[in-house]
Amino acid sequence: MKKWIVEKWKSVYGRRKILWKKYQIALWIEVIFIGVAAVCSGSLYQIERTNQTAAAQNVMEGIQNEIYHMVSGGGTPDEVRTLVTERMEELEREEGHNVYGAALQFYNQKGSVMKTTGDKNIAVVWSASAEEGIITEDFMLEDYFDSEDLEDFFYSYYKSEGADQPGRSCGIRQMTGYYQEDGSFRPLEVTFYDRDDAAGVYILQNSRKMERMSGEELVYRLGDLEQGEISRPEQTETGYFSLSIYDQGDNNMYMQAYSRIQSVTPGEFAEGGFERNESQGNVSIWQRKAANSGQIGGYCCSICADIETMIRDAGNLRRMTALVWVIGQGFAAFLIGIYLYIRKKKDRLEEMHNTFMNAVAHEMKTPAAVLKNSAECLQAGIHPEKQEHYLEIIQQEADHMNELLNSMLTYTRVTDSVYQIQKEECSLEQLARKVSRHYVDTAAEKKISLIWDVNSPAVVSCDPKLMEMVLDNLISNAVKFCREGGVIRITLEERSIGIYNEGKEIPEEDIIHIWEPMYRGDKSREYEKGSSGMGLAISGAVLRLHKADYGVKNVRDGVEFYLRM
Repeated sequence: MKKWIVEKWKSVYGRRKILWKKYQIALWIEVIFIGVAAVCSGSLYQIERTNQTAAAQNVMEGIQNEIYHMVSGGGTPDEVRTLVTERMEELEREEGHNVYGAALQFYNQKGSVMKTTGDKNIAVVWSASAEEGIITEDFMLEDYFDSEDLEDFFYSYYKSEGADQPGRSCGIRQMTGYYQEDGSFRPLEVTFYDRDDAAGVYILQNSRKMERMSGEELVYRLGDLEQGEISRPEQTETGYFSLSIYDQGDNNMYMQAYSRIQSVTPGEFAEGGFERNESQGNVSIWQRKAANSGQIGGYCCSICADIETMIRDAGNLRRMTALVWVIGQGFAAFLIGIYLYIRKKKDRLEEMHNTFMNAVAHEMKTPAAVLKNSAECLQAGIHPEKQEHYLEIIQQEADHMNELLNSMLTYTRVTDSVYQIQKEECSLEQLARKVSRHYVDTAAEKKISLIWDVNSPAVVSCDPKLMEMVLDNLISNAVKFCREGGVIRITLEERSIGIYNEGKEIPEEDIIHIWEPMYRGDKSREYEKGSSGMGLAISGAVLRLHKADYGVKNVRDGVEFYLRM
């Protein structure tokens, strides 16, 4: 086995130059296709990236505008962060996962950093009725509770085990806290519950602060639908809770956004404040001084978008790229197929050319040798009684060579693409009967029976001289190869003729080559001395000029040539 593989490899390696010469065009077509497809894929990627970047910039710009209007309207840091958390959470639900990350940094009126957002943004919004209408308060739980407790709450309760996305059944039953000197409410304990599981309760608590507070200072906030018995009803407030959670812990976009706001400094608070926009590609950074805001002197908001993930999720690039490669590969395969077909035809033509030249050389070599030998005999002063014999041989071989050359010239003429045939209405029966008279004596010598089966005179439009040449060749072959005492049957149908001769069949491997010039297959059917060997090749060329359907087939006890106009 190893020896066979080595020999096979040597054979292929030895033919590498021949294979390269024959198939290098096909290889270059494939290389060009790969190059063009790669360029198109790159262009499609740039187009899709531009589209997704533009879409991300629109989203980021909308969020930045909302933030600016809220801060300008006197919003607190908690309210702003709640807004960002809600928008990020909405985007997370739309996309199915985090593709945006946002970070906020607030400055006081002196330009010092007040607050910075974290990676777990858990916002609680409290709404309650008052004399002046509905009042709302926003609480970012990371400002009031330990980060480890928030992590534990987020992963142990809010995120159901094994789920990729947060559950949406979490609610707030009670918030316990106290009012500070400035009138703001500070939560110390939040009781969460699972709407799908009555026993599922989680309490988030600032235990150290709770221990220091007296019972009179504590205020209990309950949702209207979740009121229960408590010990101090005079310190109970009712309202509505809403919860918004956006987890950026595993989001690389948040880390990028956070690192960018850490590198930004507010600068001097000169008259008119500061405002700077560095929105580029998948990053949007706004640094602004707050106008008409009592709590915030200025802020910096950085939002980053994961463009690569957005491109992947959209699927447009994958579909378009696949389409480019499929269509391109199909076109390349089509071109390669055409090239291989032309190459095969070319190889076949070269093979036929070589066979033809070898056959012509062989046909010319024999009579040339006979002529040379006869001339030498005459030159040597052969006996006068034999001179006439050698002169006759010279004449016969000269006629044979002349017939061969004439046949070659005829074949060249009728295969010329510009050759025009002169058509007129002719009867194949009349032409066939005229030709058959030439072979009456030969048929009689071989005791051949000629049978005419005429169902129609088979009148067709053709060149009479060329068609007569075709019929002459087919009938002469039928007589030549019909066995002694055999039968030749000429059948005429409407616009067709069939010529059958009883005798030996033609091997199937030779039938496809029988119309080629000088082809010699079955030696038992070789042309007799004096034949040019070009008859069937010329006949095939003439019939192709007439766009006729023609061929040969083996039938019972013989062979039949046919043509249909």
